[in-house]
Amino acid sequence: YGIDRGSTVHGKRRARCHTGRRAESWPATFCRKFENPDHGLRSVRLSSPGCAGRAFATRSGTCAGTEPTGLGSFRMNSSESPTLPSAFRGDERIVVITPHPDDESLACGALLAHAFAGAGAHVICLTDGSASHPGSRTWVPPRLARQRHAELIDALKCLGGTPDDLFCLGLPDGRLDQADEAAISARVEQIVQDTGSRHIFASSAEDHHEDHKATASIAAANRTRRPDWSYYSYPVWSRWDDPEFDAKIARHKPIFLEAGQHRDKKRAAIRAHRSQLGEIVTDDPSGFILPAAFIAKFIGEHEIFWRMP
Repeated sequence: YGIDRGSTVHGKRRARCHTGRRAESWPATFCRKFENPDHGLRSVRLSSPGCAGRAFATRSGTCAGTEPTGLGSFRMNSSESPTLPSAFRGDERIVVITPHPDDESLACGALLAHAFAGAGAHVICLTDGSASHPGSRTWVPPRLARQRHAELIDALKCLGGTPDDLFCLGLPDGRLDQADEAAISARVEQIVQDTGSRHIFASSAEDHHEDHKATASIAAANRTRRPDWSYYSYPVWSRWDDPEFDAKIARHKPIFLEAGQHRDKKRAAIRAHRSQLGEIVTDDPSGFILPAAFIAKFIGEHEIFWRMP
């Protein structure tokens, strides 16, 4: 598993949906209604490959995006709070391990912006993200992987980072649970050690997507190897699709981080992932597109973390 920045290994199987079931087991399409703070209530087509379909996001991902979300933030913890661990205040270097390009911006955009403005941060992206549009003939996996890598770099720039802050392992999207966990864990350990960080953030085991669970398992393996480092979990899909999410995470004593002055940076970083917003791939109506209400939730609400159990 190469760790050269930008290296890719392109998967050829269909992506699995975020609920943990294979995409093929879902109905072809179904509709739900989402509240888009910019455009009001609308019907959204959800589709099998990613369990999320036409969200009709229309704005491009640029670092200048400042449109209002219409959602208030939960001011439970700010980055300046002395009660927060130092890794959340930008006082110490951190590493965010993400299963796909865009998870880092959705779940950790404010955290990364705080870190880039302070001691620094690095992102380790495990998969190449090439399975989000399996029906596209123009955006075949190698091309889509290159696009998603470029979008990830743009997102990090919006948050204050640089291409040198990114490590891409390029593992097959949707198949991370089938990879050699021990080998990946060893690679991740070496990267973290080389960056000089001792604070690791990884997707939570509560997420239903196999790649997210595998990322949590890889981080847990690293904790066994390096118990002297601190490990935190962050949720993505579980905070969107689990009606019992709040009750389930209460036992973890979660840390809530508001975006504050970095909200516009986070918004721009999410918008930078244009291929996931319906702005790039136009020949796969069943491909994955982030729902508008999902995006608004992650822009407008606090970020959530907890010590890895």
